[in-house]
Amino acid sequence: MSMRGRTIIFSIYQPPYSIFRLIDSLTLVASGKVMFHGPAQEALEYFKSAGYNYDSHNNPADFFLNIINGGFSALLDTEEDDHEANEHKELSERQNHDSENLANMYTQSSLYSEMRTELDPLLEEQTARRSSALGEIMLK
Repeated sequence: MSMRGRTIIFSIYQPPYSIFRLIDSLTLVASGKVMFHGPAQEALEYFKSAGYNYDSHNNPADFFLNIINGGFSALLDTEEDDHEANEHKELSERQNHDSENLANMYTQSSLYSEMRTELDPLLEEQTARRSSALGEIMLK
């Protein structure tokens, strides 16, 4: 479908490499914040340039999930004693801190600037159309 000029938007959690390599544009979101948005093939270099180590034998999707999840896999749903509860709290706080840092890193990136350069005129146009339509409704 994409080869026939169709835009395809879908959400997928941890795609296999065979699917990942077909993705043109990638958006990574954690804690409601954008961690990365841009060409999928530039995502590895983006995170490597930020100091993350990528093992070429890993699936890029797994690598990204480890980054945005603070480098930890999901915790098992088990009964916790006080020590485990404290560790869970510390892990959660670290993940929030990491998410904030990644979101800030993205907003300071050239990818973010380029995206804003493309989107801002579209947003202004949409706002102008809404204002114009609202003005017409008020006149009637």
